Amino acid sequence: DLMYRVKSHQQVLSNLMSEHATTYGLRVKTMSHHPYLFGGYEYNSRTSLMKDVYRYKKVPKPLLFHMCWTQSHVHKKAFMKQMGFWQVNPQCADTQAISQISQEDILSTCCAAEPLVECFYSDKPSVIPCSDKAPLDKGKHDFWK
Repeated sequence: DLMYRVKSHQQVLSNLMSEHATTYGLRVKTMSHHPYLFGGYEYNSRTSLMKDVYRYKKVPKPLLFHMCWTQSHVHKKAFMKQMGFWQVNPQCADTQAISQISQEDILSTCCAAEPLVECFYSDKPSVIPCSDKAPLDKGKHDFWK
């Protein structure tokens, strides 16, 4: 109920962790900012960093890209595809399709060896230029220009 009211599972989790720390002595450690931890701030505000990642292939390994800040799973999926982070074959895009695949075949059937890149928005970071697409945010310029 709280998650629907505050519209943030992160806030609910933070509250629960604080409560358990106080009540039960739970010790919590959080990650400080790390160069391999990307999120909404880097994606939306650090254009030069995002361009360096793609233009010069300076993708840190391993890379954790936090996508919880998106408005919906539709945006999350589009952003991941556009950034070259999507490796789920189309035949495995919904749970009903996946339920028809055997456990032995799920990796070979569902996981693409290379990212499946698709453009959606010209103003958002992308592994390839998406200049022929409309911007998601009105008035924003092309990411690659």
